[in-house]
Amino acid sequence: MARCFLPSLLVVLVLHVASCAANSHETQYVAPSDQSITGETEASYDGIHQRIYVTNHSTVPVVLTSFQLRDCENIANPCEVSRLRVPLSPGQRTLLATIGPQNRDRPFHFHYGWTWEVSSPTH
Repeated sequence: MARCFLPSLLVVLVLHVASCAANSHETQYVAPSDQSITGETEASYDGIHQRIYVTNHSTVPVVLTSFQLRDCENIANPCEVSRLRVPLSPGQRTLLATIGPQNRDRPFHFHYGWTWEVSSPTH
């Protein structure tokens, strides 16, 4: 009797583990928001410029619609709003801009922002 019980228990255990493994790969919905569409800066390899990246941590495709530099000091880039149409898939990270000084002998400073919208099927 013990021999029949052990294989049955083993089959149940294997099915349970397989079920748990399948459930761990399910994607949970993450809404696009200002908390899930994030930006960050990184120093460029040249040690002078700053790269601005935006990452879509949501599970919904979005489109970056504008980028703005403001409060600019010694910036070579235009300190203005630029209109965009940059698609950003779920989990994707994209380089939005590389910012550098107008005069490399002086420090530079800026703030930045961007706008986005949920991607429609036509994007």
